[in-house]
Amino acid sequence: MSKVQFMRYTKDSGDSSERKVIVVSRPRKNYLMYDVSGISEEALDTLLEAMKTNEEYQENCMLDFETLTGVKQSSLWRSFKPEGVEWMTEDDEV
Repeated sequence: MSKVQFMRYTKDSGDSSERKVIVVSRPRKNYLMYDVSGISEEALDTLLEAMKTNEEYQENCMLDFETLTGVKQSSLWRSFKPEGVEWMTEDDEV
């Protein structure tokens, strides 16, 4: 998912804007979860440690990004309703 994409977003009010985005999470109707009911406690501990390591790595990378660019990660987050998104090609680039 880590690629730059282009879209036109139309709000409920009808206002629209063109955006350059990196999709971080696809819209879902349901929760996305790991069902760990059938794995051993040892496997669960290993999974939790891997997830913690991944979260720490991502956090450190984003802190490095903020230090290098001066851009706060929190200033980049946006939420878009799927029905308002119209994907564009690079030819239609923002």
